[in-house]
Amino acid sequence: MSFAIVAAACAAILASATFASALSITQTTDGTFLGAALGGGGGLTIDSVDITNGNEWKQFGTYSGFTSGPVTIGDGIVLSTGKVMQTTATYNNGVQGTDTTPNTDTGADGTVAFNGYGPGHIDNFDYSKDVAALTVNFTLSVASQIGFDFIFGSVEFPEYTSEYTDAFLAFLDGTAVGNQIVFDASGKAVQVGNTFASALTTADTNTAFAAPHGLLKL
Repeated sequence: MSFAIVAAACAAILASATFASALSITQTTDGTFLGAALGGGGGLTIDSVDITNGNEWKQFGTYSGFTSGPVTIGDGIVLSTGKVMQTTATYNNGVQGTDTTPNTDTGADGTVAFNGYGPGHIDNFDYSKDVAALTVNFTLSVASQIGFDFIFGSVEFPEYTSEYTDAFLAFLDGTAVGNQIVFDASGKAVQVGNTFASALTTADTNTAFAAPHGLLKL
């Protein structure tokens, strides 16, 4: 079985329950490291993690120490439309940090899966760009449900919600529209705009996505 995970925003994906003391990101495209960071166990074996789209040296990594409330999550992997190293709180996206505001234009193309799902499901959708995508292949020892926790953040909110729509998609066992399995509380694709309006947190201290931006844990 496999997950195909694509992001047009910053997304941190959890499959581990280990906690550390301060957010640390290690940029990597090594599938072995990415798979180990996702964890496994309980009858789930991660066989491989393969990057399928993105500017590899910028957009993928592992993280630990996302432990400062009000939003916390266990250690895992991070994907970004920009540089994953610039998602920490030291970067200035309007309120936190003193480093340069990140440039999220990586030059990465969109994907067939994202472009196929976007029309009718993602607000203001025309085409996709700067998409970070990977596939997680896994084996279950017995038939069972699977799941993962993730955090979604965007510097597009609130300034550019009418022009650009960051989104996060995850497909299970195929990349057709019907294979997309991640939705917000309203049953819509996870995206800036509708999703953020219903469950936005702006008081985060772990990342560069504090007020006036924000992030979600779904």
